[in-house]
Amino acid sequence: MTKSQAGQTSEKKLPPQPAMVPIYLGLTWLCPGLGHVLMGDVRRGLILGITIWGLFLSGLLIGGVGVVDSKLNRAWFLGQLSNGPAVVLSVVRAKTMMANPNAKVGSDGYLGTPEVPNDYEPSFGRPNEIGILYTALAGLLNLFIFYDVFDRGIYGYREPQESAEEARA
Repeated sequence: MTKSQAGQTSEKKLPPQPAMVPIYLGLTWLCPGLGHVLMGDVRRGLILGITIWGLFLSGLLIGGVGVVDSKLNRAWFLGQLSNGPAVVLSVVRAKTMMANPNAKVGSDGYLGTPEVPNDYEPSFGRPNEIGILYTALAGLLNLFIFYDVFDRGIYGYREPQESAEEARA
C-alpha cells in the first residue's frame, strides 16, 4: 500500500538550492519560518513560525521584557539571540524602561513613583524564570530550524526510500 492509498499526504519534493542557503538562513533568523516559506514549504514554515513566535511572546508575557537581559542572564541570552531582531528590540525596550527611573511622566523611560505608578515592573522569582526559559527555548528551537533550512537548501527534500517490504508489496 502506498502513502497516497493509506490517506497520508507526502511533502513536496524540493530541489537543492545551495546558492540560496545563506539568504534562507538570514531570513530564518529575521523571522522564524520565513526561510521555509520562501523555499516553497509554506505549511512547514507557518507551523514553525507560529510555534516559535508563540513560545517567545509567551515568555515575554509571563516575565516581561526584562527576561531578555545580556548581563544578568548571559547563558540564557545566548539561546535567546537565535530569535532574531525581536531580542534586540526587547533589550532596547527593557534598557530604556529601566535606564531613567526619574523620567518625565508619559515618556518611554518612565518607571513611575508611588503617586503616579507605571504599568511596568520587572518580574522576579518564578515568572521571571519561566519567561527566561520560554524565550531561550524558542531561540534554541530556531537553531533546529536553521539546520533544517541548511539541510533542505543543500540537499533538497526527497521522499524517504521505501523499505524492502513495502517495495515487494
